Amino acid sequence: MTGFNRGLDDRFVDALNEEYEKHSWWSKLVDDNGLYIGIRNNYLNVYFAGGSILELHHRSLGGFTGITHFKYLLNLSREQAHRDYVKFKNGQFDPVSIKESYTDIARDIGKIKDAASHYQGDEKKGVHRISIEAKNVIDVEIQIPGERRRIDFATLQWVNDNIEIVFYEAKLYSNGDIRGVNPKVCEQIREYESMLSRRCEEIAESYSRLVNNIVSMNGWRQRRDEIFMEAANRNLSVNPKVRLAIFDFDDPQKNAANSADGLFTKLKCILGEDRVVAAGRPQDLKSKIKSPA
Repeated sequence: MTGFNRGLDDRFVDALNEEYEKHSWWSKLVDDNGLYIGIRNNYLNVYFAGGSILELHHRSLGGFTGITHFKYLLNLSREQAHRDYVKFKNGQFDPVSIKESYTDIARDIGKIKDAASHYQGDEKKGVHRISIEAKNVIDVEIQIPGERRRIDFATLQWVNDNIEIVFYEAKLYSNGDIRGVNPKVCEQIREYESMLSRRCEEIAESYSRLVNNIVSMNGWRQRRDEIFMEAANRNLSVNPKVRLAIFDFDDPQKNAANSADGLFTKLKCILGEDRVVAAGRPQDLKSKIKSPA
C-alpha cells in the first residue's frame, strides 16, 4: 500500500506562475470561475461539471504535458450534443457527424466545457458546483491508495482555534442509498471514518503540502478562502467524522424530510445532528460547510 500524496514540487509551481503572469492558456483556466483545479501527486486535474477535462504535468525540459479524454474535444452536431444515444434501425446506426475537434485550450475552453457538460451525472455535477462555490473546498474525488472507496470532497474548517480537514459524502435526494432502515450511505461513511482514523497523519501532512501550493499559486490562491492563508502557518488535523451533504430537492420534499419521521431527521439520528447538511441546490451548501453546524 502506497502513501497518500498531494502536492506539487517548487519547479512545477514556479512554472505555473510564469505562465499565469504571461496571460497564457494557464491564466485562462485559472481565471475561469467554472473550473476547479485539483492538486494531485505532482500533477493537476482541471475539472468541469464533475469530469477532468485536463490532467496536467510539468517536465523540466519538456514544459507542460497532459492528457484528456477525446470525447471532450469533439464538436458534434447540435442534435447529437444534446442526447446520449445514437438511434438504430434495421441493422444500421444513424451516422455520427463530427464537424471538427477542439485543439486550443485557451481559445476553445468554452466549447470544451460545453462538450464535457453532457457526460457526467447530476451528483458529480453537484459536487463540482459545490467545489467552485464554496471557497474552502480543498480537494475533490479523494482516492486514498490501498482503499476501495473514494470520498467526494473535503474542506478546511475552523473548529475552535484549530483548522481541520473535514470530509463529505455527497448524495442526491433521490439516491436510494440514503433511504431504508439501515441506509447504505451510513455504512459507507463508517468505512471512511475507519480509513481516516488509521491514516490521519499522512493525510494531514499531505494536505499541508497542498495548502502551501495553493497559497503560492498566482490566480488560484485568490479564488480560495482566506482560511488557506491561515492554514499555511498551522498544523492541520483530520476530522474522521465524515459528513453527508444532500441536494437536489424542492420545498415540499424538504418539509417532509425535516418532519419527525422524515428522511433528514432519521439520518441525523443515525449520524449525528451536525453531520447532515442539506440544500435544494448544491451551490446553496456553501454556507453550511464553512464550519461545523
